Amino acid sequence: MKNIQLIISFLIYNLCFGQLDLNQFNLQFQSNPKPILLYFYTDWCTYCKIQEKEIEQNKTIKTQLENDVYFLKINGESLDDINFLGKIYIAKSTQQKKNNHSFTLHFTEENEQINYPFWVIINEKQEVIGKYFGLIKNNQLDEILDKLTSIDRIN
Repeated sequence: MKNIQLIISFLIYNLCFGQLDLNQFNLQFQSNPKPILLYFYTDWCTYCKIQEKEIEQNKTIKTQLENDVYFLKINGESLDDINFLGKIYIAKSTQQKKNNHSFTLHFTEENEQINYPFWVIINEKQEVIGKYFGLIKNNQLDEILDKLTSIDRIN
């Protein structure tokens, strides 16, 4: 019974948080391009848990993430291959050893230290226009989303 409650809580949390499944995203982006906000996290990242809690408690940001951008929450050490806009990124991790996923590394410079949470901002033309390592305060995230969606409206 506790397992069922845990699974239901997890599903409700994910539905409320506003992120899309990658398969849904790949289909929707083709017919309705808009800015993309990638949020890379890890299971062990304390700051990621703080970030997610802060976002969850802010209705304005949640609404923006659900409506104005494609918000994709991705485990930076995923064991699964990732299909992002038709390109396949192969997992580097194994069950025994965690490594940054090749999709995560795609957005970094060679030998760049990755800290989580890791944010990547991509415009509707699929160009990376910003990235940030670490916690983003809600007022900063709100500003980023406002600027991103205003740029989208101008173009």
